[in-house]
Amino acid sequence: VFKYTFFGLLARGNRERCMGACGSCPKHSRAARDVRVKQCSTEYLNWRRAASAGKLQLSNPDDYSHLHAAACLDNCQAFLRTTTNTDMLLPPLESLATDATADWSPYLKFLLARVKSGNSVLGPRMRVVSWLTLKELGRMARWPDDCEHILDAEQLLETFVQRMNSQGTVDGKVAVFTFFSHRWEQPTQALPDTPDHKKARHLAQYGEVGNCPLFKNHRFDYYFWIDYACIEQDQPHSKMLGICKLPIYVASSVEAVFYNSSTVAYEPRAWTRVERMLAYTYTCSPLFTYMDDSYPVPPDIDALISQQPHVFRRHESTGALMMFINDPSGKDAQITETSDFKLIGELSRITLNAIPLNPMMKQLAQDGETEQRITFQKTAILVDTVHSSMDARDIHRGQSKFLQALNADPQRQQQQQQQHQQQQE
Repeated sequence: VFKYTFFGLLARGNRERCMGACGSCPKHSRAARDVRVKQCSTEYLNWRRAASAGKLQLSNPDDYSHLHAAACLDNCQAFLRTTTNTDMLLPPLESLATDATADWSPYLKFLLARVKSGNSVLGPRMRVVSWLTLKELGRMARWPDDCEHILDAEQLLETFVQRMNSQGTVDGKVAVFTFFSHRWEQPTQALPDTPDHKKARHLAQYGEVGNCPLFKNHRFDYYFWIDYACIEQDQPHSKMLGICKLPIYVASSVEAVFYNSSTVAYEPRAWTRVERMLAYTYTCSPLFTYMDDSYPVPPDIDALISQQPHVFRRHESTGALMMFINDPSGKDAQITETSDFKLIGELSRITLNAIPLNPMMKQLAQDGETEQRITFQKTAILVDTVHSSMDARDIHRGQSKFLQALNADPQRQQQQQQQHQQQQE
């Protein structure tokens, strides 16, 4: 089902240092961050440091004080309907699925062109967070506190393209931008994750393994668009403009991952509903990757459907998991600030009237289907659950190899015990 959906529909459809308040070290409390400057190394990012969004902001500060939210939304919609945008097609990828030595450089250049064109629309530039950052910090990064650890998407891809080899890889991996859809755990306290940072931990694992069920012979360098890190959190006007550019950020993403948390209800949240509409319309991949608290253990599909039949169902012919798109402004939609419904309504309107870029939705439109537009409580997205199975296998395999090596080396085992004790202290 994954190969048919992606390749079949696609082929037919397309014919150091933080110099300022920084909360990037887990051992530093947020209160302490506010009263003294910290020096937090970004050496772990290696060559990616050249794309630091924080440094770019210092050297070339943005000023959007004159830009109104309504104008920003109109500009985004106008851009997404231009032929410059709709004619920018993903290169054929069929041969890459089986050829381990295939060339990814046309795809990288396509992705760079998409991000660059999106950044041409007035408003905040697209930013992303490396899985390395989530692993290093042990939590989600926040803008502007962790600006040195957050990357400018365009600059990152330019650096990647400059460094890539003849196969379009850097360090044996291909860059992928992933849009992360989730419900904040404690929105009234502006906290997107749980105290144990489960989302950050799972995304770091997802990126570290670097799998993709469509391209099993390749490894991928994952970068995530996460609202907490990639949209301004302190300045209300800049934050609003970042939200208005949400459709463009999604259109610059290859895939979407959603987090079905056990501690907050993901689906009925109005914002997550509009995010699913955007992902179904604009991402390059027709699949929506599933993640929950049990990751990398794959979900029980029958249990999901039984518990939430208005949210999930099976594909008629393949049995794959599918997820309904429900109305972000419906009576059952949940929101923290009711004033947000106006903006959510505008984003929904833009999506409902969009020229689709997603291969699945584009195919429906080209086939002349009467339901190529989203129909609430009827339109459903294919959900990728294979990714979790692959990651579970590889993580288990990696842990087994590590334990074997550890048992064979008593000195290394002692060092690990000492490190574990230091971490506990």
